[in-house]
Amino acid sequence: MTTDHDAALSDFFTGLDSAVADARRDHEARLAAFFAGLGPVVAAARRAQAVLDRKQAMLDRRVAPRFSVFDYFKERETDLSRAFGGLLDPAGTHGQGDTFLRLFLGEIRRSLDDDLRSGFPLSDTQECDVRLEYPTDEG
Repeated sequence: MTTDHDAALSDFFTGLDSAVADARRDHEARLAAFFAGLGPVVAAARRAQAVLDRKQAMLDRRVAPRFSVFDYFKERETDLSRAFGGLLDPAGTHGQGDTFLRLFLGEIRRSLDDDLRSGFPLSDTQECDVRLEYPTDEG
């Protein structure tokens, strides 16, 4: 009787191993098909996001819906620096790109003598990095 029982258990576990292996292969095949199908979906989502980003940039440029001057005011003495820094930052939420920075630098440039003015270009301001504090050689 032990032999029949052992044989039955052996058959059961052999069948179980086979069923698990079949289930694993089926699951792996379905996962592979799922992820293969995601490529076009991800590409379409990226294209849609690019369109939305362009529309958001146009909206920011016209009405700046995400901009609020109150974002810069807290109860600290650095508020004025934050306000100027935020306005001069081409990537700021005001949505005006480098407009404020170019105007500000243009005003400074007008006050310079000819020698300094020639070394004070106003191009490539879109990529400027505005920092409120920057360490000097003296610390």
